[in-house]
Amino acid sequence: MCGLMGWAGENVKHFNKAKFDILGIFNDSRGGDSCGVSTDGEIYYGVLAGMKKYSQFIVEKDYLKPSRVPVVIGHTRKSSVGIVNENNAHPFGFGVNEEHDSFEFVGAHNGTLYNQEELAKEHGVEMSVQKLNEFNVKVFDRRKIDSEVLLEIIYKTQNFKVLSDYNGGAAILFTNTLEPNVIYAFHGASSETKNGTPIEERPLYYYQETKNSLYISSMAESLVAIGGTLYKNVDEFECNKVYKITNGNFASAEIFDISRIQALQKRETVTYGKHHNARHDYGYYGDEYDYCGNNHWSDDYRETQKNHHGKKGKKENEVLKDIENIYKEEVLHTHVNKTFTFNQFRFRRNGHLVTGIFTYFKEYGLVPLNIEPHQVPVTISSIIGKIFSFNSGMFINHISESMIDDVHYMIPFKVSEGKTPPIMYIYEGVMMQTDADYIHLKNLGLTNYHELSFCSTHPVIDVKVDSKSNNSQGILKDGVPYDGKVCPFYSNKIYNISHGNLKSIHIVSDIVEDNIKKETPVILLPHVVSQCKLPLNIDCIKNTRESYDKEIVNFMDNVEEDDDTIDSIELKEIDELLTEHYKSTLILNDDLNKFENNAFAEKAIEMNNEYLECIEELSTEITK
Repeated sequence: MCGLMGWAGENVKHFNKAKFDILGIFNDSRGGDSCGVSTDGEIYYGVLAGMKKYSQFIVEKDYLKPSRVPVVIGHTRKSSVGIVNENNAHPFGFGVNEEHDSFEFVGAHNGTLYNQEELAKEHGVEMSVQKLNEFNVKVFDRRKIDSEVLLEIIYKTQNFKVLSDYNGGAAILFTNTLEPNVIYAFHGASSETKNGTPIEERPLYYYQETKNSLYISSMAESLVAIGGTLYKNVDEFECNKVYKITNGNFASAEIFDISRIQALQKRETVTYGKHHNARHDYGYYGDEYDYCGNNHWSDDYRETQKNHHGKKGKKENEVLKDIENIYKEEVLHTHVNKTFTFNQFRFRRNGHLVTGIFTYFKEYGLVPLNIEPHQVPVTISSIIGKIFSFNSGMFINHISESMIDDVHYMIPFKVSEGKTPPIMYIYEGVMMQTDADYIHLKNLGLTNYHELSFCSTHPVIDVKVDSKSNNSQGILKDGVPYDGKVCPFYSNKIYNISHGNLKSIHIVSDIVEDNIKKETPVILLPHVVSQCKLPLNIDCIKNTRESYDKEIVNFMDNVEEDDDTIDSIELKEIDELLTEHYKSTLILNDDLNKFENNAFAEKAIEMNNEYLECIEELSTEITK
């Protein structure tokens, strides 16, 4: 991974450095090996120790705000090709803007290419950088990395042909200082194998702050952090389209379609030929060029997209006999959205445990909503009847008539059909039974898998260990070893479990949403109710109460002896109440309220209210 950040506007005065730096700090999680920012055709790098992360860079070195060109491009690098040094750091600059003695072209790339040498040869770009020695003879200096080659080809050819030809993954931002108010944005979608389903290569989002101020980031949450609202003014760029954005206005952007039919995301040699698609005038980037087309996918792909199920699994009666230990379970993709998987009884996104709120429809899979629980009702209403892009994996606001019959778009929750978006709450990869479970666990920060098993819709295992023996796998549900067959939601596997140990896994032919076999319990979407299923931790209550009592005692010890609001007889009665009503804190305030204008009673009430707010559910259970 790498992180991309960008800003474009009409006037440099509209650039907010603090907001841009927040984007950079968020994208540190995608980088960490180096970083860089370009303003006014100049580039500032952070590559030395103590400056590799963006958060370090802005403290130790920083960059100048733009004064002429209302475009800023930033990058956080996770090295994949080439060593970590300034030569390989992003952004890259090419050519000379003679008027201002700066770079003419500046760009940054997130992704990895596998055929950069072939592309360089085809477009007349040198793979190595040479310099003159003291005898004025050219000598080898360094070899260019894939990102530099890709951007240099765009700069040199002044067209987008290379974006159809590269093998690998790419999201890019670039600008030309001869077009001072323009930024270009692109991220690709292609298949991992020949005739496979195209999927997003790298993420790229935008936030339309105002009509003429646009922020760009690899992370949607970073744009929300600076003031954006998901699905309103924060959205994802559509894949396989180059956006030419002028004056920071996304709505008026020129869009150029890119065909990635013959390209692959994985390392494989492909023979390229001409595409005979619609032609476009690429403005600064050259004359008309017929290689880039209208995203006309193959007939085979269109046919597979009618159902959007992706690859079919193995036959229902096929058993994975070599897997008798849940800790050895392999990942098996079951949806078009391959970034999310369910294995070892946990949801993962790109291999990482998932926490968040999601919706789902079978044609695509899980869709992250990036919201808090209190935003759920509004979000549900906002996505009903809204069109969904399979390329970006997001609901979009900008639609055209061509999208209506395009297999890359659909309305999953139609108003006419009365479909309501399901809502799933997932904590540390575990799907919660209720929204209350999710809120409770997030607030407490509990990660003990025994406690998670009470909240989960499915059995769970201890993912904090790498493996366990076949006879002690510890598969739990509701705090006890699970016994039986189960097919969890989002899985196409039937798990045969005996006394907490996996015995076998059966692959079914498709994603399970209905009962496959009567004897196999199938876990469907949870019924969300405001009720917490987590067993209350009495030790937690006891410790909290003890801490509360100590604070009361400390306050009492510090009361001035001459404080005329303190009556010794009342004080004794209050203390008895605190002791006697150990299990009745909910009614404690009513008893304390009769001591009007008593400083100690008022303090006790204040602290009791704070206590009740923190452990309301726990206190309620004890009262019962």
